[in-house]
Amino acid sequence: MSVGDAVTGIVRTLIYGRRTKSWLGNIFMAVFSMSMGAALGFAGILAGGVASIFEHFEFNPIDDNVVVPLVSFAILVFAKIYAPWTLSL
Repeated sequence: MSVGDAVTGIVRTLIYGRRTKSWLGNIFMAVFSMSMGAALGFAGILAGGVASIFEHFEFNPIDDNVVVPLVSFAILVFAKIYAPWTLSL
């Protein structure tokens, strides 16, 4: 997720030249995060996609750098407990 977040920042800087939330950056994050998550199976792909959506929104007072990994972790734990066949590890 941290590398996907960096991809969002790079795209944002190249396109807008400033710090702003943009769906285009989130799409690039999703492509990267879902590709890396594929190593974990369907649950990893889902975690990468959902994390990319959550990255776009502000959840004050909690920073998105806390929310995004928590959401991904929750999805993977849920998959491990309730749907282990969605994980390839």
